[in-house]
Amino acid sequence: MVSKKVTVWPAGRPYLAGDFYSFQTTPEMECGPKETGRFAAIKVFGFEGEAIGVALLDCIFENHPTLEQVKNLPVMRQRRFNFQGTLAVCFVGIDYENDLEDFKYLGTCPTSPADTALLTICRSYSAWTWASFNAEGEWLWKHDRPAYEQEVRLKHEAFLARIAAERERLKTRLKTLTWGALLAETPFSRWDSHPPFPPPEFVTAAREQIHSAARALQALGPKPRRAEVRTILKSCVEWFNGKDAEFGGVIETEEREDICAALEELAFVARQKGLVAEIDEWRDW
Repeated sequence: MVSKKVTVWPAGRPYLAGDFYSFQTTPEMECGPKETGRFAAIKVFGFEGEAIGVALLDCIFENHPTLEQVKNLPVMRQRRFNFQGTLAVCFVGIDYENDLEDFKYLGTCPTSPADTALLTICRSYSAWTWASFNAEGEWLWKHDRPAYEQEVRLKHEAFLARIAAERERLKTRLKTLTWGALLAETPFSRWDSHPPFPPPEFVTAAREQIHSAARALQALGPKPRRAEVRTILKSCVEWFNGKDAEFGGVIETEEREDICAALEELAFVARQKGLVAEIDEWRDW
């Protein structure tokens, strides 16, 4: 998705802290129903630089709610799958196109100390559709879990099929891959689309980290020792562990896939492909 400069706001002005909005949810999964018939609400709790702090409120409606219905609602807590009651809060870039369905301004109320506190808690960045996917996911987890779990399984199976196809492609690529070729490429090229991928600061640092590891491995010579290669690869993985925590968990399924592929290529060109099996033991993402 490519972000666009916002030219029209639902309230007729830029977003403000204390604004409440509602929207019609859309299916989280492509294989789900086309219409949900459900509505959710969000609150703008503040700003951090060029990002808007958005909190998803803990209620689902059959129609657009009123300000009175939402202004005292708590922030939704995420409990589906591996979530442990994490608050559903997120930063969205000010210049991101708002693609939530039937987005409606409800009104504005003064912010509270609790709203201000969310600015220190929130570390996630995403697109506006984050709010819809979370609202739908939590509702389905609570009210229609079997069907929801089946949809997730189907999505995972499709993901595994893509992985298998990518593995076949890599087999051909790895046969001719060299340090020169790796260093001439731009790692994680598809991450230029933000969202849904990590913010540019993370992407730039991640690319330099992969190139730095490649240069360090190249310096070991044509027949590096396994222990030396392991040290460099493990240090690279630990860098991603720390950076992921710093940015609030931006390494998700697709990012994980890309990073593991890059690390596999480093191990292969260093003639230590057996180390690929150890990467999962080092990573936290």
